[in-house]
Amino acid sequence: MTNIPKIAPDSAIGKVSRGQQTPVKPKEEVSPDKTTTEASSKDTVHVDEKRQENVRLAENARLLLEELPDVRSERVEQARRRLQEGFYDDPEVLAKTAGKILQERSEVINANLKSADQDDTNGEKVQNAKRRVASGYYDKPEVLEKTAENILKDKP
Repeated sequence: MTNIPKIAPDSAIGKVSRGQQTPVKPKEEVSPDKTTTEASSKDTVHVDEKRQENVRLAENARLLLEELPDVRSERVEQARRRLQEGFYDDPEVLAKTAGKILQERSEVINANLKSADQDDTNGEKVQNAKRRVASGYYDKPEVLEKTAENILKDKP
């Protein structure tokens, strides 16, 4: 093991002289490739109409949820008890409840119609609904009754 040379500051290993330094090249200006520039200037993003409509509906739903009053558990329990007791089987109570539901739905429809005035993406359906509202179609007893039945059928 005595034949291993010692590494010392003056030994050839690790010695650097000025002649060994590699000159540093100056930075080159790199211009963008013509195809890259053309492609990036033509890049566009397209959001289909269905997605835009979904975003609009989600935003409207979020706004409506913010307007809803807090659900109080005691009111929910009261409604459950009344259901079990048959309170809502009375035709008079049913009519009154259906009327309140229809009133709320009417307010939502009117709010949506106002929103549609600002953003006429529904076109013909909106115009048809506006004509029906203006003509009093939704105030007819048979329409109210049919709407109430459909609403009650949709409830679980």
